Amino acid sequence: MPSLPQCTSAAPDEEELCDTLQEHIERLEQRDLASMRQGAVLRRKLEELRELRRDRHGALQAAQRRAQERRQAEESEMARRGEAAARALEAEFHGRWEAARGREEQLEERLRAASGRPTCRSGGAAARSSCAARTAGRTSARQRPPRHRFPSPTRS
Repeated sequence: MPSLPQCTSAAPDEEELCDTLQEHIERLEQRDLASMRQGAVLRRKLEELRELRRDRHGALQAAQRRAQERRQAEESEMARRGEAAARALEAEFHGRWEAARGREEQLEERLRAASGRPTCRSGGAAARSSCAARTAGRTSARQRPPRHRFPSPTRS
């Protein structure tokens, strides 16, 4: 700051006034310097807070990104496990299906060997239709209505 000219007056009132003004100027300069120092401190604190906010925001985004990746990995793992379980069940089903078909074929062979004639499942359309007719005849005989032992109503 530029220095102020010194009072060189001979009058005592003027000199006293000059001293008072210089003291007042010095106090104002000190306040101004203190305000500048305080402003610098406040700017530094503000910059530190902004930096802290940026860091925390970045950390929050990184945590959100990791959580999203973790969820996607868990969903992918669950889907993979579900597909593996479905494949295992399908393989078990096919195995049981083949075993049942094999057992059915064995029983058909045993039945053919025991009866000496073709079964309903073997042979052409004629064999199947005759088998169906025989089966229908047996079932119709089994499904006869029961005889009622109730007396018939009398007509008066």
